[in-house]
Amino acid sequence: MPSAPLTGPRFNLRARRQQQNVRLLSIAGGVLLVIGLSGLLRYASVLATAIDVQPAPPVQVPAPDGLTSTPFRPLPPTATRLPTATPTFTPSPLPPQPILPPSLVEHPQKIVLRIGPVPSLNDDQPVRIAFLPGAECPFGNQRACLSLHRNGTLSLLTIHSGIGGQGEAFRRAVEGTGLDSAGYSLSRIQANLDRLQNVPVSLSLGENLSKNLILLGVARIPPGEVESYFSRPVDEALELVTRYNPALQPALDSGEALLAFEICGWLVEGEGWSPGVSSTTGSIYFGLLREP
Repeated sequence: MPSAPLTGPRFNLRARRQQQNVRLLSIAGGVLLVIGLSGLLRYASVLATAIDVQPAPPVQVPAPDGLTSTPFRPLPPTATRLPTATPTFTPSPLPPQPILPPSLVEHPQKIVLRIGPVPSLNDDQPVRIAFLPGAECPFGNQRACLSLHRNGTLSLLTIHSGIGGQGEAFRRAVEGTGLDSAGYSLSRIQANLDRLQNVPVSLSLGENLSKNLILLGVARIPPGEVESYFSRPVDEALELVTRYNPALQPALDSGEALLAFEICGWLVEGEGWSPGVSSTTGSIYFGLLREP
């Protein structure tokens, strides 16, 4: 029987040894892997403990020049108080009450104006004007027309001055009475009007009301302006009034309550005839009163 070749057993022995080496390496690798993981875990544990023990340093924010740097810590938002203005209410001033309210027309009572007495006028006796206020005032019914103007601040009385009229006593005192004309000259009439400046006047209404007033002055509208005066609205007619008596302008500009009367005069000898003029309407006397 021939002998077996030696290469076969040697080969088997080498292969077995290689397998053993691989097994040993595998075991050694596993051991090292276990040791490595264990060390890594221990290192991680120590590192975590160190982090917990030593807090992280605060973040430093660069400070502006001249200021001290402090650790940045967000502050809670602070509400900003907005300034609140308290509204101021300024009441509008109430308009002045008229001296003679329009309600007097609905339940008329006799109104009496007593002007003066004024020295050298009407024999030094008060001039008395008596009437009932009304919305209409035809001659002969003892009424004077009452109307309001200038936003209710001006009470205007239109008073008849013919024979038996409510304003006859005033006309006689100022210009006298002739035969269908005035009895005095223009110069005397103007002198009488000059006396009627800042004269005390008493006003009585029935038996319950009385007021003290001041007659500021009287303007005489001449025959040449009579038609223009009556054709204009009252506010524009007042421009004629102040043209012939400028002293009345400040009171009209004041905005206070005023009382006015308009009374016709008769023609004066020497004055010419003009449109709108008749024997008993030759001029207009406009008087303005206020409360003292």
